[in-house]
Amino acid sequence: MAATTIAYPSIDERRAHGEEARTRTPPSAHSGWKPAADRPDPVALLEEQDADRMPGLVPVRHGRMMVSPFTFYRGAAAIMAADLAPTPVAGLGVQLCGDELFRQGEWPLEHDPRGLVEQRGIQPASCLVG
Repeated sequence: MAATTIAYPSIDERRAHGEEARTRTPPSAHSGWKPAADRPDPVALLEEQDADRMPGLVPVRHGRMMVSPFTFYRGAAAIMAADLAPTPVAGLGVQLCGDELFRQGEWPLEHDPRGLVEQRGIQPASCLVG
């Protein structure tokens, strides 16, 4: 079997790509974020997710989310996705893996208005590369 060779961009090419992305979408483009007028109710988003869960485990999830702001947001991916969907995009790819959000049914595909997951043919329990 022949080995596949992958050509990676040089450090200078990667730096230039990052600088182009920063010019296209500077950090200040995110400073004026305000909730959209039609923003889904965050509590309703969590309740929608709860409807598909084993009823006995819903209080466990809520208890874990109450430990800290980090654990709240870890369990509130649907809220984050809904809030970030309309924000500016720099065009840099991101690979999200590790927690098997798809397999857990926690990745909020309904809040992906750009269709990024569908466009890339992502399958459940695989990495999301944006």
